[in-house]
Amino acid sequence: MAEVLTRLTATGEWIHWHESVLQLDARWHSLIACESDYQLRFWMCAIEDVLPTPSMRHRWGMQADKTCPLGCGKVGSLCNILAGCWRALDEKPQSRITWRHDSVLLAIYRATLAVVNRFKNEQAQAKQKPKGSPKRVILFKGGHYEGQQPKSHGEAESVSFQAPRAPEVKSVLAKASDWKIQFDLEAPGMRQNSRVFPPDVIQTTLRPDGLIWSTSSKTMVWIELTSPWEANAPEWHVKKAEKYNQLKCDIEAKGWKVHDLYVEIGARGHVHRPYYSLCSVLGFTKAESRELKQVVEQVAKLCSHAIFVARYQRVWQERPLLDLFQKQ
Repeated sequence: MAEVLTRLTATGEWIHWHESVLQLDARWHSLIACESDYQLRFWMCAIEDVLPTPSMRHRWGMQADKTCPLGCGKVGSLCNILAGCWRALDEKPQSRITWRHDSVLLAIYRATLAVVNRFKNEQAQAKQKPKGSPKRVILFKGGHYEGQQPKSHGEAESVSFQAPRAPEVKSVLAKASDWKIQFDLEAPGMRQNSRVFPPDVIQTTLRPDGLIWSTSSKTMVWIELTSPWEANAPEWHVKKAEKYNQLKCDIEAKGWKVHDLYVEIGARGHVHRPYYSLCSVLGFTKAESRELKQVVEQVAKLCSHAIFVARYQRVWQERPLLDLFQKQ
C-alpha cells in the first residue's frame, strides 16, 4: 500500500512527510468543535490535497485554465495558494500568508510569556521561603531495621535516613530572573519598544521572530517560525538555520550562550518535530506543550481556510491576527 501511495502525485503526497510531523489532534470532540462543516471538510480534503483548486479542477476536466487565480503565473495548486504565491506574499499593507504566520506566532508568544512569568514567580517565591533540610524516611519492619538484630519486645525502634534526591532538570529560564522577551509582531496588549535586535548584545540587521534573553546569565534564546507547505518544512528548517548561523557564532564569540530554535507549523496545521525542542529548552510542562500544540494547529487550519476561501480575491482585506490562545 505504501509503495502505491508514494507513486501518487497528488493524494499520496502526504506519505513523504507524515513521519516528520507530530500527530494532529484528531479526537472526536476536537473535530466536532469545528465552527462549521466547511472548516472540517476543508481540513480533511486539504490533507489529501483534493480541494477544488484551479489545478485540481483542470485535472477533473471542469476548467481549462489551471494557473493561479491571483495572477502569479504559477500552477494554481493548493500548495501555491496556501504557501507559494508571490503575489499573496507581497500584498500590502497586510499579506494573507504573513497574517497566518503572525497569528501562529502570536499563540507562541502568549504561551512563551506565560512560561517566562511562571519561572519568574517561582524564583521570587523560592527566595522568600527558607531552605529546609531534606525529608527523612523512616523504615520500620517487625520491630527492627532490616539487617539489624531483632530487639526484644518493647525495645523496637525505627530507623531513619535522608533519602537522596534525583537531580532536577532545569530549563534555560531557571538560570536567571531578568529575562526580557521581544517578538516581531503587533497585537493588542503587546508592549514592544523596539523591533531591532538588542544592541547591548550585538549590532545586526537580522531579526528572528522571537527573542528571549538574560543579561545576567548572558543567555540568548531566539525563535524563528515558518509556516510552509508541509513537504517543504525540512528544507526551510535548514535554510533558516543557515541564515542565522553566523549571527549565532558572533554572539557566542562575545561569551553568550545561544539557543536557536527553528519551528515549522505547516500550512495545513501539522506541527513538525522541532517543536519539542522549543518546549524542552523553555521548560514547558506537558500540559503547556499540549495546549500550545492544539492552539497552533487550530490557528493554522483556520487561517488557511480563510486564505483558501479568498483564493479568487486579488485584494486581501486587512484583518486582526487570529488569537485563540486567550480562549483556552
